[in-house]
Order: sequence, then C-alpha cells, then structure tokens
Amino acid sequence: VLTYSYDEITVSDIIEKANVGRSTFYQHYKSKDEILAISMNKLLDDLALSVDPADNQQVLFELLEHFWENRKFAPKIFAGTARRVVVQALADRVELKLKQRAKSELAGPKIPFNIAAHQVAEAQLIVCIDWMLGKGKSNATDMAKYIDVSTKALCNAFLTC
Repeated sequence: VLTYSYDEITVSDIIEKANVGRSTFYQHYKSKDEILAISMNKLLDDLALSVDPADNQQVLFELLEHFWENRKFAPKIFAGTARRVVVQALADRVELKLKQRAKSELAGPKIPFNIAAHQVAEAQLIVCIDWMLGKGKSNATDMAKYIDVSTKALCNAFLTC
C-alpha cells in the first residue's frame, strides 16, 4: 500500500509478494481490507481512547508524531477504498468504547451507537488527514489536545441527548 494505490492491489499481488498460497492467505484473512485494518490496530486503538473521559493527549501526541513522520503515505492510506476501511475499523473501536462508557455512566444516545461512532471516527480522521496534508499549520501537541477535547465533546453530546 505504500508503493501502489490501495485500489490497485489485489489478493493475488499480496500472496505473490508474501510467497504463500491462496488457501493459506484465506486461512488467516478474509480480504485485503482485513489486512489493512489489522495493520492499523495500534493506531486506531490510540485514536479511540479519546472516547474515554480520561486525558489521552500524551497517547494522541505520540500517534500524531508518528503520523507526521510518515505523512508522505497519507494520500495512499487515507484516500479511496483504503480510507473507507480505516474509517470503519476506527468506528468499530469507537462504538465499543461508546457502549462501554454509556454502560458505566448509565447513559446512551438517542441515535444508534454505530452512527455516533461513525461520526466520531470521521471527525477524528479528517482532522489528522488535513493536518498531515498541510491544510493547516499546527503542532502535534495542539492537535492532540484538539482531537481529545473535540472527541470528548462529541461523545458527551451523544450520551446526554
């Protein structure tokens, strides 16, 4: 995905590069989308932490530093089909966190959790993407604070509606 457009990559390309058979690939993965989502597990888990009431700015700062150091790959990973996969993988994590938080606070949104989670995921990622693409000047510390605070505000709104 760092060399070719995500949409151009096929399962055949992956198994050829990995030197494994098709059946071996499908024993471990359902699709190339699953590989992408798994490869982003730690990053997406870190973003999803902002749903929790605790201050997660240090974790986000480290994540954003990583994003900034690798920003040349942003157009490939955060565009087209790859972006859809990443957003859904993040939304799944956010939904789980929202449900856990709602249960502990005895609260819940009037809209379905999956819709609220998708909005949070999109909001978090667009901030990261636009920042990596240089659409706004800021540093990782300020971006981490903004993402953490704005995510908590969105989640508070959903849980108190």
